[in-house]
Amino acid sequence: MENMSERKVACKRWATILCPPMEALLKKSMDIGRHWVVSMSSQTVFEVHSDKSVAVDLGNSTCSCRQWQINSFPCSHALAAIQKVGVEPVYSYIEPFYTCQSYMDSYAHGIHPIPNMEKFYEDAASLTSVVKPPLVRRPSGQPKSVRMKSAAEGGTRRRIN
Repeated sequence: MENMSERKVACKRWATILCPPMEALLKKSMDIGRHWVVSMSSQTVFEVHSDKSVAVDLGNSTCSCRQWQINSFPCSHALAAIQKVGVEPVYSYIEPFYTCQSYMDSYAHGIHPIPNMEKFYEDAASLTSVVKPPLVRRPSGQPKSVRMKSAAEGGTRRRIN
């Protein structure tokens, strides 16, 4: 309950669109891909030349390095392609659950305290009883007289008397 309250207060001080750790990751990834060469194949498909060539599809939110699909957050290749286009803001390619607003919504509802904890434990102690195992009936019919041998024993069937 205290953690929820502390996080609710802390997130109100954030002045960024994304949560601070994600904002730092975005800045770091943009700095990494800033000097890469980006070739446009179509309106949404790009080839980013980093250490090796990578295909980025902004329309489907995919990158051949697979990091964008795994994390739902644009990788440095995708961010280089987004910067090349420059039409939409970078934030439109990021999933909404990384935003400060989503974080605030998560902690908007409080946890209601449980009053009179001593009474709660008294009631719980009086309800405890020993649970006994179920009654087991002997199955109807004659017991099996043939046992399957394991492979180590020879694997043939033998009649048990």
